[in-house]
Amino acid sequence: MRCVDPPPHGELAKRARYIVHKADWCVITTLSSSPALLGQPFPNPTSMSDGPVDKSSGIPYMYQPTVSYIVQDISQNSKVTLTFSEAQFGLKECLLTKDSDPEWPMCARLMLMGDMHLVKDAAGNATAKAALFPRHPSMSSWHFHQHTFLKMDINQILLLDYFGGYSNVSVADYFKVNLD
Repeated sequence: MRCVDPPPHGELAKRARYIVHKADWCVITTLSSSPALLGQPFPNPTSMSDGPVDKSSGIPYMYQPTVSYIVQDISQNSKVTLTFSEAQFGLKECLLTKDSDPEWPMCARLMLMGDMHLVKDAAGNATAKAALFPRHPSMSSWHFHQHTFLKMDINQILLLDYFGGYSNVSVADYFKVNLD
């Protein structure tokens, strides 16, 4: 089941998993392989999912056209950063008011760093499809380009959910979290 309220400050791994599971999109930053931008960080908003609404895996999956910059970039360098903000959830701590702002530290921000890979085997494609299509139903009708599933291998997690800067979150602890 999808968590309704964010876990409290201090439960870093659970807060990180909550953000990834609740998010329907994030910003992926690749290192550009385009000649005009070669080697430059290239951020791109994209739809994602770590599983159906009732089951969080913690693993980010994406569905991209094979002609996209994301797919082209990761074919040259698989290193990526996914960036999330609780501002997309409409939490009171994140609203633009006289008392809050999306940059307010109580409006958590999360970065997952690691390697993004094309999903090539049938079982992996089935898992990615089961993670994405229930939450992004229009994807099943995207026939205007050839598409491919992507899967992230996370190797570092940074979370800002309070004053004092980002905290490192153990990847092992992140995957141990149960959101049920």
